[in-house]
Parts: sequence; structure tokens; C-alpha cells
Amino acid sequence: MKEKYIIIKPKINIFLLLIQSLLILIPFIFIFIPLIIPFILIPSWNISNFLIYPILFFSIIFIIIILTRMKTLKETEYRFYKDKIEYNEGFLTKYRKTIDYNKITNIGQRKGVLENLFGLGSIYIDTAGFSPRGHELLMRYIKNPDEIYDKIKELTSKKK
Repeated sequence: MKEKYIIIKPKINIFLLLIQSLLILIPFIFIFIPLIIPFILIPSWNISNFLIYPILFFSIIFIIIILTRMKTLKETEYRFYKDKIEYNEGFLTKYRKTIDYNKITNIGQRKGVLENLFGLGSIYIDTAGFSPRGHELLMRYIKNPDEIYDKIKELTSKKK
């Protein structure tokens, strides 16, 4: 007999991903601006030929960022059993792990400005061990994060 579990998957919101991906590109755009200044100050230089390549480059990078983030979210799944959490995350780099509820030391919730606009949030789970990724588990773009947070708190408090 298979063990019962609840599956939670991130909510993919293309508008939110577009905004966040643009925010990732902002530092690169500021690096590009000083390269344009000579073309503005010296009118005899033709800027149109110079601009096409950076615009094309940033457009391709932007599309790659969006597609990899969407595929990563599509491949992400969190399974909550009566005594543990199993999760699979990632597309290019895959993570697969099991966390027993009795090993959880901290549960937190965060709703950023953009996430809050779309009714989404993040839930993070820490254990006593060290995780190079910051939190042992970071569940991003979760719909109804308050409900999920309360449910996880309830499940983990039963095991302590």
C-alpha cells in the first residue's frame, strides 16, 4: 500500500517571472550605458549599428532566463507525508532530498512585494545541519502561503 501524501507545486506566473528577470538584467544594462555615451556625444558616429548587437544579446539572455526559470518551476514538487517532506527541485541542477519533521528547527514565511500582488509567497524550512543554499528548503511561488505555512507548522509540531 502506498503512503498518502500532499503535493504542492509552485504557481507559475509569467508576469512575475518577467518582472523578476528584468530586475536580474538591470546591472548589465548599467554596464552597457557608458558604452553608448560616446555615440551620443559625437554625432558623426552611427549608433544604430552599434546598438543592434547589445539589444540582441540582452534579448537572448532574457529569453534564456525566463525559459530556464519556467522549466525549473515546472519540475519542482514538494511532497508532504505524515512524517517527512520529500522534494525535487531544479532543471539544470537537480536537487532531491527528504527532510524528517523531527529534524526541522525553524519554519518561516516571506511575501515579497511582487509575490504579494499575485497572492503568492515563499516558505523556508531550516534543519540543524548546514545548507550551502541558505535554507534547507525554500519553497518559492507558493499559492496560499499562509495556509501551507500553518499546515507545515501543524505537521512538524506533532513530531516534536
